[in-house]
Amino acid sequence: MELTIKKEFKDLIPRLSNEEYELLTKSILSDGCRESILLWNGVIVDGHNRYEICTTNNVEFNTSDIDFPDDDAAKIWIIDNQMGRRNINDWVKFELSLKKKDILLKQGREKKKEEGKLYGRGNTKDEKVLSIIDRTFEEETHNTQKIIAEEIGKSTGWVGMAEVVAKKAPEEIKEKLRKNETTVNKVYKEIKKEEKKEEKERIAESAKDLKIKIDFRLGDCESIFDDIPDGSIDCIITDPPYPFEFINTWSKLSKLAKRVLKHNGFCIAYSGQMYLPEVLKRMSEHLDYYWMFNLRHSGNYQLIMGRNIFVSWKPLLIFQNGFKKLESPIEDLVHGTGMSKDHHRWEQAIDELKYLIENFTEPGQSILDPFSGSGTTLIASYKLNRKPIGCELSEIEFNNAKRRIYDDLHI
Repeated sequence: MELTIKKEFKDLIPRLSNEEYELLTKSILSDGCRESILLWNGVIVDGHNRYEICTTNNVEFNTSDIDFPDDDAAKIWIIDNQMGRRNINDWVKFELSLKKKDILLKQGREKKKEEGKLYGRGNTKDEKVLSIIDRTFEEETHNTQKIIAEEIGKSTGWVGMAEVVAKKAPEEIKEKLRKNETTVNKVYKEIKKEEKKEEKERIAESAKDLKIKIDFRLGDCESIFDDIPDGSIDCIITDPPYPFEFINTWSKLSKLAKRVLKHNGFCIAYSGQMYLPEVLKRMSEHLDYYWMFNLRHSGNYQLIMGRNIFVSWKPLLIFQNGFKKLESPIEDLVHGTGMSKDHHRWEQAIDELKYLIENFTEPGQSILDPFSGSGTTLIASYKLNRKPIGCELSEIEFNNAKRRIYDDLHI
């Protein structure tokens, strides 16, 4: 018996893996086709793989009829049938549920348009009216993420990520998701990372020729500040990179600070904990250790996988070019204002810097940041009536910081 295969029906059914197909073939050849192939008006709605195996190997099969009012009803049944009978992964369930949602949305729009005709709500051939109908229906069905989440047993947050992946991931990545070779969370992060990179490149290009009225330089701090006179900087506040591959930057910082800081001037640096002993050693090559402040994080804590520790605070290292006691007592606990990584992955919040700037410098004094990143220290220093000087090695980060400084300070 030759049956009709409708491609749009068959495409709704997740493909069997080679292993699953071989197991099904082995079972049919051994025991026959025990399940009937379901038909609607002679078209297969369930049993495409069984039909293919049977016709290829001349195995007899039975058929049963099932009735639907239209194609959409048949499609929804096929999707629900697959969701309920096969051990499919979360991504495949999501794809099925998304196809079902699209069918239901289409039905809803058509119903709204019919209601418009029935009750005289304008001419539904009018594009403006159609737009209003579509928008109204979208507003009524805004909670589809929750419906899909409940249907496949995932959170709405996961469904939201999956929707982004469905729209933006290439087909080869989706195929990996179907085969459990990657995860929605991982693919979503990669998409967002790439989008952020593209946005930064776009902003950097737009700010390439932008002029700002702050002494901000593109280059390596080891040589870019050669023109700064010895002993002329009041304070250094900076945030060097933490990974061990950048450990030598701490030696550069110590050497630079010794040369440019005024006598008894402070060098304040954010640091991670992982390589803190080596950081302290390198900073002590040219400077005097003064104290270590505790920057208390707010919000979610980061898990350091290498130590399996959730980090609730960050060291703020206080070094000095010589030694002179602070004139007024201050607390060594700085309360964090939350993660601030909109402009740079190592960015620190401006409000946290206010405490340091006001307690270690006076208005009109100079503050140098040799690792300026997104320009946070420069912006905070300027707003507090200090004289900021900075540099950044990455041209993209440099131009992004210029744009941020210009937009924030209008200078």
